[in-house]
Amino acid sequence: MDGKRHKFSLGLRAVAWAVACLLSAQVAFGFMYWDSNGNAMARSDEDGSNVNNSFMTSGGSITSVAANQTHLFWRSGSSTIGRSNADGTGVNASFMTGLTLVNRIGINNDYIFWGVGGGSAGIGRANIDGTGIDNSFISVPNGTVGVRATSNFVYWSDGGANRIGRANVDGTGVDPLFITGITGQPTGIWVTDTHIYWIDGSANTIGRANIDGTGINEGFIGSPGSSASDIAVTSSKIFWTRFSPNAIGSADIDGTNVNTTAISTLEPATITLTIPESGTYGLIVGLLAGLGVLLLRVKSRGLKA
Repeated sequence: MDGKRHKFSLGLRAVAWAVACLLSAQVAFGFMYWDSNGNAMARSDEDGSNVNNSFMTSGGSITSVAANQTHLFWRSGSSTIGRSNADGTGVNASFMTGLTLVNRIGINNDYIFWGVGGGSAGIGRANIDGTGIDNSFISVPNGTVGVRATSNFVYWSDGGANRIGRANVDGTGVDPLFITGITGQPTGIWVTDTHIYWIDGSANTIGRANIDGTGINEGFIGSPGSSASDIAVTSSKIFWTRFSPNAIGSADIDGTNVNTTAISTLEPATITLTIPESGTYGLIVGLLAGLGVLLLRVKSRGLKA
C-alpha cells in the first residue's frame, strides 16, 4: 500500500510540475481575439463570453491579428509586425521590420505568413520567431486579402480574381485556382479540418466549401449584416467582424441562429482564434490529461494521497 501511495504522490508532483510549466510560459487556451478601433486588441473566451475590448494596446496601430498558445501577433504598420506574450505583456510593436506592404497575416506553429501588397503582390513568410524573412515567398499577381495557415497549407483569398488559392507551407504546389467561380469578392477566410469559410464582401454573404475545395455554397449564411470583413470558426460557432455597426456577428456551426450583433465592440476588422499547439505545450497538455485519468483511477480504488 505504501508503494502505491508513493506512486500517487509522485503523480501529484508531476501534475504540479506540468501546471507550473504552463503558467510560467504564459500559455493561453481557448480565446478569440480581434482588432478594436485600429489601436487595441480585444479578447473574449472562445464562445464569445467575457469580452474585454481593451485587452491589449501597443501605443500604435493594431490590425490583422493572429494568436498561438504563447504569443499574439498583429500588423503594426505597413512594413512591421508586432508581437506580445499571450497575456498581453511584453509588447514589441517592431518584432518584425523591413516587410513589404503587409496586409493581413496568418500563422501556424512554425511560420508567420502575410499578404504582400503593391507591385510585388503575393505572400511573405518568416519563421515563427521572426527570423528568415522572405517578402516574395509566393507570387499572387492579383494580390491577397485574407491569409490563413494550417500545419500543411497556406490559403489566401484573391479578391481581385474572385477565388481562393492554396499552397504547401514550403511554397510548393501553388494552386491559385483552388476554389474558383465565387460570384462576389472573398475577403476574410477561415480553415477547419473539414471546411473552408469566407466572407463575400460584395455579395454580403458567408460562403463555405469542403476542405478539398468542392461543394461550394456561396450563400451558406445569406445575411451576415453589412460591412462583414473577417471570420473565425470554432467547433460549434461561426463568428465574423462587422466594421459598422461595431459588432461581432455569430451563428451556429450549421449556419443557423444568426445573430448579427452578438458582441458589441468598436470597429472590428479582423478576428482570430488561438491556434492549437503541436509542440512542447501540446505534450504537456497531453501529460496533464493522462495523469489526471491515472490519478482518478487510483483514487477510485480507495487510495488516499
